[in-house]
Amino acid sequence: MYYLDSKSQQAAFFSVDSKTGEVRITKPLDRDLPSGYPKWSSYIFAKDQSGGPNGIENYVPFEVVLEDKNDNAPFLNMPTGMVWPENETPGVVGELVADDYDTVENGPPFTFEIDRHSDPETRSKFAIKKVRFILFSYIFHRKNQQLFFSLQEEILMS
Repeated sequence: MYYLDSKSQQAAFFSVDSKTGEVRITKPLDRDLPSGYPKWSSYIFAKDQSGGPNGIENYVPFEVVLEDKNDNAPFLNMPTGMVWPENETPGVVGELVADDYDTVENGPPFTFEIDRHSDPETRSKFAIKKVRFILFSYIFHRKNQQLFFSLQEEILMS
């Protein structure tokens, strides 16, 4: 008689045929965070004498390794706002940091660009240089300038 370790959370995604020991996947397995695992594992127990009270029992671990597919979009992993003092010389405001739940083969490194649908006036005041740094190309004065800009970035996978 064969059975799965009932204490393992991952065992709920598998079934085992009690007579043959054949293991089946019963629910979709996800490899990527936040709720998936690159490796899924549990234990299969075998007990002789049809599982009777005098049967001798042993177990073996089994593991399913999932291959990654490029199924996650990159996302910005940083504060939502950046601050720049007025009358300051143009320069680097901050660094764009992106992440992706896929493996390195299907994720980073990323490149960034200002969304081509952004307001043209805003686009004229900002640039992304050296792949990931936001640059002001304009000196801001409080009296006659807009003080808040919403900059939409696009993350491009290499």
